[in-house]
Amino acid sequence: MIKDQWAPNGLGAEFCTASVGLASGKGALDMGFNDFIRGHLTFPKAQQIRDAGVGVPLDRMLIETDAPYLAPVPHRGKRNEPAFVKETARKLGELRRCPWRKSANKLHAISTIFSKLLKSLKQSFRRVDPLVSGTLQGKIP
Repeated sequence: MIKDQWAPNGLGAEFCTASVGLASGKGALDMGFNDFIRGHLTFPKAQQIRDAGVGVPLDRMLIETDAPYLAPVPHRGKRNEPAFVKETARKLGELRRCPWRKSANKLHAISTIFSKLLKSLKQSFRRVDPLVSGTLQGKIP
């Protein structure tokens, strides 16, 4: 259904390969979707998530906090926060056998593009629908 209904519009989307596995996630990548990785990449029993972290191209990946949940090791069990994203980036770099700063720089460039897109969407919705605009700003009517 997603392939038939969503992909043809060219808007792309974000998805989590870790939740479906790398093989299934490849179909979403082929449709132009991007992947996001969370702190659970650092968990010892999260092999499927680590496989996704290695198998998805960096230019198609975002790291998110999923705050307040899924704090990465060594903060596991604590309230997650954006500052902990660097731990996920470090683990990603380790898994990919590249310096984590290189991974982080690439991911930062992608997140900057994503942030600009989100800001543009918010401005567009603000002009079109004040109700949607309020929701995007975290104000639930």
